[in-house]
Amino acid sequence: MKAYDCNTCVISSLDQIAWLLNLRGGDIPFNPVFKSYLVINEDNTLRITLYSDLGKFKSQEVREYLKNIKVDIKPYNEIANDLKDICNKKIGLELSTVNMKVLNLINSENSIIDLKEEITYLKVKKNEVELNGYRSCYIRDAIGLIKYIAWLKHQLNGLHRTDITEYTGAEKLTEFRKEQEKFMGLSFNTISAIGPNASIVHYKPEKHNSLILNNKEIYLLDSGAQYLYCQQ
Repeated sequence: MKAYDCNTCVISSLDQIAWLLNLRGGDIPFNPVFKSYLVINEDNTLRITLYSDLGKFKSQEVREYLKNIKVDIKPYNEIANDLKDICNKKIGLELSTVNMKVLNLINSENSIIDLKEEITYLKVKKNEVELNGYRSCYIRDAIGLIKYIAWLKHQLNGLHRTDITEYTGAEKLTEFRKEQEKFMGLSFNTISAIGPNASIVHYKPEKHNSLILNNKEIYLLDSGAQYLYCQQ
């Protein structure tokens, strides 16, 4: 903010808010974010306001954490009135990501400054704790995936089972992943597809009409998971 000579910053990208505050949520499937806005004011003193669903911040631990880093929480919809009340400020925004609703709420008396992708650049720069965390996540995830592949080969080639479907195969893979430390969920619906279904973009097997897995046709497995990577 100092580099761009602005005294107010409005952030609307959910991943950036989660990263800046070191918080995670589950408002959107497969995304560890929570619906919110973040406004940072820096005049004589620093004031940070998080606008979100107050009902999701009942944890005393989380409230104490936010209090310690001097973040006030306000109801999500109050962002509208509060933005309108800001006058004669230099407001920093990431214009490539901010939505039109936010832009239209900002009083015309303010000057808008494009912060470009400064927060994104900060996110990209990983420290040693983060780098080691990523490496350990990949190792844990690989263990879950290798266990599944070994299990499936044994079931099809060794036991000659004919009752494993695309759906139950995907469920089994999730079971192996859940065994891994700090597992936080899948990053998208597992694409488990055999034969003709393997050519369908973003195919999602359904419980009651998925095909039987076999060792004769091509089996496409596209999957991912999310983990906590730092010590708690």
